[in-house]
Amino acid sequence: MKVVTVAEMVAVEKRAEHEYGLASPTLMEHAGRSVAEAIQARLEGDVGGLSVLVLAGPGNNGGDGRVAARYLAEWGANVAIYDWKRGQIEADGQTAPV
Repeated sequence: MKVVTVAEMVAVEKRAEHEYGLASPTLMEHAGRSVAEAIQARLEGDVGGLSVLVLAGPGNNGGDGRVAARYLAEWGANVAIYDWKRGQIEADGQTAPV
């Protein structure tokens, strides 16, 4: 497995945008959907009723997680997102402090 530093990832994202026209929101959408699809495949296509907690930080990885959460919820999973920066859980359109 290759692990990159934050600086290396920033460089990769800049290159993707400049050379291929893939802006950060597009990359985030693809990454989040891929995570959701991997979960769906692992469960043989059925995420309905699955309880999922997404731990979301303030950066792009947190955004990737929110995209994955959106897809899983659309496919029938019960999704909650813990926003660690705000110390809140978001579920079913509601936000509550922890």
